[in-house]
Amino acid sequence: MDDYHPVDCATYCRYELAILRRQALMLRWRDDTGIVHLEVVVPRDLKTSRGVEYLEAENVEGRSLSLRLDTIVFSRPAPHRSAQASRRAGIIP
Repeated sequence: MDDYHPVDCATYCRYELAILRRQALMLRWRDDTGIVHLEVVVPRDLKTSRGVEYLEAENVEGRSLSLRLDTIVFSRPAPHRSAQASRRAGIIP
């Protein structure tokens, strides 16, 4: 993958707020092979490794994801889900 391009502070802060609020996000990102993904995820943490920032998240099936922030091309709060689906995803207790 190409050199990392840091995201702006406002975008980083939106991810931090989503983590604190346990807010599901609709994300579109491009993986290492160039495939574009569109999924609802629950962001869990932001991490930095070797100067590259990552969003650690979990999709609705429970699969863990580690996404480079500069590969995320679209992000917005996910549409409202039922309380039962939110509990399964760990968004609400």
